[in-house]
Amino acid sequence: MKSTIADIPRHSKTPVPILCYHSIDTTGSLLSTSPRVFSNHMLHLKRHGYTTLTFGDLVDRLSAKTLMPPKLAVITFDDGYRNNREIALPILKRYGFTATFFVVTDAVGKRASWIERDFSTVLGWAREGGHTGRLSENHRKIFKSRNAYLASLDKTALRKELEKLVLVGHFPLMSFSELSILSSHGFEIGAHSHTHPFLAELTENDVYKEARRSKEMLQNRLRPPVTSFCYPSGNYSTNVAHIVATLGYSGACTTERSSVSPSNHNIYALPRLLMHDSYDAHKFRLCLSRWFPLYVFAQIIWKRVKQ
Repeated sequence: MKSTIADIPRHSKTPVPILCYHSIDTTGSLLSTSPRVFSNHMLHLKRHGYTTLTFGDLVDRLSAKTLMPPKLAVITFDDGYRNNREIALPILKRYGFTATFFVVTDAVGKRASWIERDFSTVLGWAREGGHTGRLSENHRKIFKSRNAYLASLDKTALRKELEKLVLVGHFPLMSFSELSILSSHGFEIGAHSHTHPFLAELTENDVYKEARRSKEMLQNRLRPPVTSFCYPSGNYSTNVAHIVATLGYSGACTTERSSVSPSNHNIYALPRLLMHDSYDAHKFRLCLSRWFPLYVFAQIIWKRVKQ
């Protein structure tokens, strides 16, 4: 299922949506998309004539300044959940779509342990009603800077969201043998760091180690060159992006909510649209349209007004 770049007409400057999925499950977490919703998304793309490329192929076209087809989408999955292979893969094959899977190399064949690592203290505080002193002011600031949406929730809603995320963190991740099968069928395997840290908070040396080790492990185990990088939690800085570039990655993606402009973009900070169950047919259609940036802007203004 390799992308056929040479066969695609070169005649559009339409923004390209990069769809970002994580786990395909029914927990309703912020990282989850149900099988029904995911299948509906793919059916919509197929019915409306969309072509798909891997993230790496998109980067190649952007770097070559090749014009894009009018209806192009990139499908990505973060973390490497086994349900991506068990549930999403058959749906992708049904519609003839390709995709990129970004994996955390230290967790291959294990669990997404970083979710509990990153949220355990805040979850304990929320479970206790937020009345204890276990959450320091510094911890509050860090949590808010990392997770603005979660930090805006009241204690009850926060506890519910975190408990669902922790549940997802216990779902199994794909093994190297499973990733090898995906790779052999033309799907791209990209790097998502080695331990899923907040890269902008690390020293330059540690960022270098995270990005290099992830790349080397994937290439050693799967053979194809690894040229695509995905910042864990979308957390990056100019220095982080520079390090990723020096390690030979061709491009990298964030979680900034927008589509890619073929004529105005940063190849090491390409935005993506985070998918979950709230993206019903209407909202999914909207996120693929040229009007989505206005929708996002209106949401930001509305939140500021409410505050």
